[in-house]
Amino acid sequence: MTYDLRGHGNSEKPLDAAKYRDSKAWGDEVQSVIDAAGLRRPVLVGWSYAGRVISDYLATHGAGHLAGINFVDAPIKVDPALIGDNLKNLPLMASEIFSPTSRRPEISSMAASPNSPPPTTTRPCSRST
Repeated sequence: MTYDLRGHGNSEKPLDAAKYRDSKAWGDEVQSVIDAAGLRRPVLVGWSYAGRVISDYLATHGAGHLAGINFVDAPIKVDPALIGDNLKNLPLMASEIFSPTSRRPEISSMAASPNSPPPTTTRPCSRST
């Protein structure tokens, strides 16, 4: 099942910006949907911004009543207090191709300046018949 996040699709669109910044409200909203649907141990799947909403749910309600979580191309809220000493290992977990010294110039340029738009390349498309 799915639902429209607050401010999206057919869901209510509060005009007060504070309604969108309240992490507990986002977490409670997910819990309300779980309760209304009678879900016992759902797997939460968050695509795009919904990853942040799942993070709010976890911070507010924990993971004890979930069967799993799936982040799909989704950002999460990272609280250094939850990561502890492992925060220093984060750069070590990145793929070598995203290093500024990568041998792939189109990727190393993105790593060197992550706020720049990705490079464009033009290649003919091939079709298989």
